[in-house]
Amino acid sequence: MLTTSAYTRLGVPEADKTGQTDGSKGASPQSSNDFSSGPLNDQPSFFYYGNGTILYFRFRVGGPPTALTGSGQPFTSATWNVLMDTDGDGWKEFVVFLDGTSSTVQPDDIVIIYENVNSQRFDMNQVGIWRQDCAGPNDNVDGASGKSSTWDTDPDAYVWDFGRTRVVQIDRTKPAGSQNSEYWIDVQVPVEAFDARSLTPPGPQLTASSFFSIAATTSASNTDPTHKDLLYSGDFALADVPLPGGDLYDGYGTRIDAPIIAGLTQTGCPSPDTLKATVADVLTVVGGLTTDTIDSVWFEVYYDYNGDWAENDPGQTWTRIGAGTRTGIGQFRYVWDVSQVSAGNFLIRAVARDKQNNTTYSTSNPAGTTYLVAKFTNTCSAIAVLNTSTKSVSDLNGAQTLPGDTLLYTIVIRNTGGGSATSVVLKDTVSAYLNYVVNSAAPTPAATTPALQWNVGTLAAGASATFTFRGVVKSPIANQTEVLNKGWITYNTGAMTGLSRLVTASITVTSQPMATCSKSVNKSTAAPGDTLTYTVTYGNNGTDTATFLIISDTVPTQTSYVLNSVTLNGVPKTDAADADQVTVSGGNISVSVGTVPVGGSGTFSFRVRVK
Repeated sequence: MLTTSAYTRLGVPEADKTGQTDGSKGASPQSSNDFSSGPLNDQPSFFYYGNGTILYFRFRVGGPPTALTGSGQPFTSATWNVLMDTDGDGWKEFVVFLDGTSSTVQPDDIVIIYENVNSQRFDMNQVGIWRQDCAGPNDNVDGASGKSSTWDTDPDAYVWDFGRTRVVQIDRTKPAGSQNSEYWIDVQVPVEAFDARSLTPPGPQLTASSFFSIAATTSASNTDPTHKDLLYSGDFALADVPLPGGDLYDGYGTRIDAPIIAGLTQTGCPSPDTLKATVADVLTVVGGLTTDTIDSVWFEVYYDYNGDWAENDPGQTWTRIGAGTRTGIGQFRYVWDVSQVSAGNFLIRAVARDKQNNTTYSTSNPAGTTYLVAKFTNTCSAIAVLNTSTKSVSDLNGAQTLPGDTLLYTIVIRNTGGGSATSVVLKDTVSAYLNYVVNSAAPTPAATTPALQWNVGTLAAGASATFTFRGVVKSPIANQTEVLNKGWITYNTGAMTGLSRLVTASITVTSQPMATCSKSVNKSTAAPGDTLTYTVTYGNNGTDTATFLIISDTVPTQTSYVLNSVTLNGVPKTDAADADQVTVSGGNISVSVGTVPVGGSGTFSFRVRVK
C-alpha cells in the first residue's frame, strides 16, 4: 500500500482554502476542481509519493469529480494538473494532467508533456510525450473499451478505482457520490514516462534522482492550466506568470531542503567572463509576485595548473571570485575581469545559501548533477604567472644520500601567464647542512652571499629560465636529517608589484655512527705477584652520534682482578651495580659509556694481579 506524504512549502503542508475564502483561485472553480482542506481549512490539500519507479499524486477537492455515465467517463469536464519546475524559475517544464475534457466513449486520459518556455500555458489536446487511459486495463494502449462500471475494480461504494486513477469519497456519513463531501483524486504515472529526448529539439529525461517542485492546479480550459485553482495557502492572483511551487522533491519522494544549483555557465574569453548560475529552491510570494528564497550566491575558482580538470593540484584551493547579482527567479550573474588572472585552466563553482541558512556548493549538490563545475581556459590574460616554477634536487653520488655526497639543485622559472614578468629575481639560501661548491652555480649569479642571487630581468609570456648549483652534505650530521632548500622568486607584472613564488626541494640524509675500540697494557713482561694496568680506548669515527655505547671486557686468565680498580676517563668507579656506569661481576667488566659524538673518544682502565 502506498504511503503518501503531504506536499509542503518550507516543510509545512499546503492547506488551500475553499470557495470565496480562497485567495489563489481563478474563474469561480466548481467543487470538483476547487482544492479543499477540510471543514476548518487546516488539512493538507495535496499529497505526493515517489519510490523511484512511479510518481503518485493526490488532489483533495470540494466535490465529486466523477462522471460515471454518458460520454467522457469517468471524470467530469475539467483537468487536474501537476506543473513540475525542474530548474527553479517558477515556470513548468514537465506537466502531468488528468484530462477530463474528453467527450468520447473511451476513458479520459492521463497526459505528460514537456515544454521549456516561459509560460504555464500549453495545448491540452497535444499527444505529449506520454498519453494513456486513466481507466481500464493497464496495457499501454490508449483507448480502452467499456465504461465506468466495468473499469471500477473496487467493491467499496465510496471508492472508484480505475487503475491508474482512483477517486475516494472522504465523508462516509454522506451517501456515495454526495455533492456535500470532499474527495481524493489519485493519479499515478511511471517515472520512465518522463522522457523528452525524442522531441525536436531533444528535451531531458527525468529520473528517480531528478529534482522538481510542484505547482498543482485545476482548470476547465484547453490551454490555461491555472484557469480554476492553484494549490497555495495564501493570496496569489492567477495569471500566466511564474508560480510559487513548494519544496523540492526527488523521484524517491525525498524532500530536499537545501538549494540545488541546477545550472552553471561561463562565456570565456575575451574578458570579462560572465558567470551564470541557476539555483532551485522553494518559491514564495512577496508583494503578490513569485520569488525565490535564496539569500545569496557567490562564485569560486580553482586553478587547475596541471591542466587535467581535476582538483588534484598541490597547494591549490577554492578561492572566492565575487557575489552574484540576481537577474531573475533563481538566476544569478557575476562579471569577472580575467585579464588580470593567470592564463591556464580553471574550475568554477557556485555556492548558494538560502534564507533558511542551508548552503550548497555546486561540487556537492544534494540532487541533480552532484558535481557541477564550469571549465574555463583563460587565453585572455594580460599578466605573468610564475606559479608553475619548480625546484628539484638529485644526488650525484647515487643511491642513498650520505654525508659528503654532492647534491645538484635545479630551479626552473616558468611564465605561464599572458604577459611579461619584469624585475624577476631568484634568491636561493643554501641549506645550513650544505657546503656550497664554489663556482658551481650556472649561469653565474650576481651574488653568492648571504644567498645565491640571479637577477633574471624580464621573462616573456611562455618563456622559462633554468638555474643550477651544487652543494656537499656536511659531516657530521644526524641520521634522517631533512635537507630543505628554499628559493624565492620575486617579480612584477602589469600594475602588480612585489609578487613572489616560493620553490623548495628536499632530500633526506642517511648517517650512522662507527664505534672503534683498542686495548693496551702497561708492561710487556710480568712475574707472579706483579700488578698490571689494562687501558681500553674507544671512539666514534662515523658520521652520526653514537648513543647507548656499552663496552664489555673479561679479566685475563692467570690473573685476579683488583677490587674497585676501574677508572672511566680518569674517574675512579666502584664495582657495584650502581649508577656510576661500571659493573664488575665474576670476572666480567661492563662499562656504560653512553653518548659519544662524532670524533669523540675516551678511555677506561682496570688493574689485575698476576697469579
